[in-house]
Amino acid sequence: MSEGTKTTVKKVEKKKTGLIIGIIVAIVAIIAVVVGIVLVNINKDSVVGSYVLTGMIDKDGKESAESLAMMKAFGITITLEMKEDGTGYMETYGQKTEFTWDDKTIKGKDDDGTEQSMNYTYSDGKLTLEQEGEKMVFTKKELVKEDESGSGSVDLNNMFGGEEEENADADADADAGTQEE
Repeated sequence: MSEGTKTTVKKVEKKKTGLIIGIIVAIVAIIAVVVGIVLVNINKDSVVGSYVLTGMIDKDGKESAESLAMMKAFGITITLEMKEDGTGYMETYGQKTEFTWDDKTIKGKDDDGTEQSMNYTYSDGKLTLEQEGEKMVFTKKELVKEDESGSGSVDLNNMFGGEEEENADADADADAGTQEE
C-alpha cells in the first residue's frame, strides 16, 4: 500500500470514529432529556390532586388539634386543589383563592392584592404548606377517612371533655325530680 493510500485510510477511520462518537453523544443527550422530563412529570403528577386540611402545626411545633376540631364542629373545611397545569386554588367558606405552583412553592395574592408565597413539601399523599413557621397539613381526599375531613361528624361531648353530657344528665335529673312532686 502506498503512502497516500495509508493517509486516506487513516482519514476515513478518523471520520468514522468521530461520527460514532457524535452519535453516542447525541443518544446520551436525548436519554438525559427524556429522563428529566419523566422525573419532572412524576413529581408533578404525584402532587396533582384534591386535598383537605387534616392538621395544623404552630410555630412551636405543637399540633393545633383543638383548632381543627373546632373548625370541624362548625362545618368549616379548607380544601386545596393542585392542577396539572401548575395552577390551583384554596377554598374556604366557599371562596376560592387562586394560585400558581411549582415543585417547591405556591404563589398567589391575598385579599388586598399583595403577592404571597408559601413553601410546601409533599410526601405520601400529604402536602404541607409552611409560612412564618406555621404549617398546614393537607391530605389527598382519596386518602382521608370521613372523620378526618371537615365533612365528617364531630362529637361535641368528646371535644369539650364531656361537660355537655354531664349538664344534660343534671337537667334530666332535675326534670325527673319536678315530675315526681
